[in-house]
Amino acid sequence: MRPQSIVQFERVVLLIIVVQLVGSFFNWEYMEMMVARQGMGSGVVAAAVAISIGITLLLLWLIARRRSVVAMWIYVAICAFGILTTLLGIGEIMRQTTPSILAQAAQLVLTIVSIWLLFRADSRAWFRKDATPAA
Repeated sequence: MRPQSIVQFERVVLLIIVVQLVGSFFNWEYMEMMVARQGMGSGVVAAAVAISIGITLLLLWLIARRRSVVAMWIYVAICAFGILTTLLGIGEIMRQTTPSILAQAAQLVLTIVSIWLLFRADSRAWFRKDATPAA
């Protein structure tokens, strides 16, 4: 049986994906403008969002259902990089629409919570090799 922290982690990550989709909706024109500056088409934005969600879902499945420690550390590294770039890009974020700013702030907080859930005592015990198999 999966520990409560892992169940909560799974729910938080799914909520992060929902918030990401809502934020992308409110920020779509801005993201298209940014990729257009680089000479790329608007399909790049849709592809980037789809790939991001796909990677997140794969890592979620590997962590929450397959108990992969490697996937957990990849998730933590990607999230740490995302937190850092968000904090460093705060000036650019503040130029976006209010719903987009709120979505990014919510995503930041939820990401920190998701990482915290992975390091709670019940999660750490569950990831150990001597723990009983995942349910």
